[in-house]
Amino acid sequence: KNLRVHTSAGGGKVCHCIFIEDEANFFTIEDILITASDSDGIHVEGLTTLAGVIEGCRILGADGHAINISPDAGVVFQLHHIHHNIIMSVGGNGINLGQCIGHQEYIIDENYISGITGHGIDYGIATGGAAVVEKNTISNNFITGNAGNGIRLLSDSENNFIENNFIRDNALYGINIGGATCVSNRLKNNKLVDNISGQVLDLGTDTQVPTIFVPVPNPSTNIGEH
Repeated sequence: KNLRVHTSAGGGKVCHCIFIEDEANFFTIEDILITASDSDGIHVEGLTTLAGVIEGCRILGADGHAINISPDAGVVFQLHHIHHNIIMSVGGNGINLGQCIGHQEYIIDENYISGITGHGIDYGIATGGAAVVEKNTISNNFITGNAGNGIRLLSDSENNFIENNFIRDNALYGINIGGATCVSNRLKNNKLVDNISGQVLDLGTDTQVPTIFVPVPNPSTNIGEH
């Protein structure tokens, strides 16, 4: 808590600024300033890890992802809370949920994500067995000016709730639900403005979009509320 961190350059060193591994349940990372990282800003991996909190951090430069949650193969991570962070100018994704058997019941809320080379928030492909990325809430985030999608869900993402996000000026879609095995995800009250490829790409199954409000003549590309 209350630290400024960066990794040193040169000498072949490639490392994360903060590294959490293997059953570090109930960890808290709070009020950290990361100004440069040769890899990820904050990296969590390994065996089952529950109920971690990443809150109030400023990640202003990283060659990899700003926050990367990446369980080992066959492992499920649950109940993490990623809250009220500022993320800018990183080479990967803003918040990356890596390939694994499951990310479940996360809350990702009130984050500011801008100037990212990849996607703002990216849920990776669930892999192996009954793998599923499910019952996560993504809400009240401000996601703008990124080179990828604002929010992207990939295969076997089920019953996730995406609400009250402001997503604008991203180079691809505001929200990308990326395949038929993305099932019963719900979009509600998201403000989507000037995302270049379009506001929502829905390739999923039974996506729930309770209301749509579009206040401009060209709703398919310019602006919308879903």
